[in-house]
Amino acid sequence: MKILEHTSTRLTLQDSTIYVWFARLVGSLFLFIGCGALFLFIESMKGVRLDNLANIIEKSLPGIGFMIFFLSFGITFVFFFPKRTVWFDKENEKLVIKTERLLMTKTIEYPITDIASVIVEKNYSSNNSAQVYTIYLNIAFNRQKIRLSSSGFNKAKERANLIRSFLNMPL
Repeated sequence: MKILEHTSTRLTLQDSTIYVWFARLVGSLFLFIGCGALFLFIESMKGVRLDNLANIIEKSLPGIGFMIFFLSFGITFVFFFPKRTVWFDKENEKLVIKTERLLMTKTIEYPITDIASVIVEKNYSSNNSAQVYTIYLNIAFNRQKIRLSSSGFNKAKERANLIRSFLNMPL
């Protein structure tokens, strides 16, 4: 997350816009390929008699799987990949999290006093070569963990310490 604003009363962090648009670009390419495969499949079905339809679909199952994979991957990355902006506002005593997707925006607010802690956790994966750490906010009121961002250890620790110092929490 990059810092958009850092004053004594307001801290604003936002996911990198470059990553969001890169993901949407890759998703668009997958969506384009999936739509092309769907179009070719529909075109190949013209003039097919219904009694032959089951045989033709059975023979083209690998192609249908290819098409479904590309369409679902493309749709997920184009329409559901989020861009998140987080505001810590001491004047209004609020934490505001705005999650923007291509066709939807969701805003959640919490009292800033409900933030119990800011933690950095290592994401466990089968591939140990790339270690990714995630910053979480623990909300005391409903025992909720809010995921803010993921990055390398030093950057995650730096952002978590920035949030802690802004909220006057112990480092």
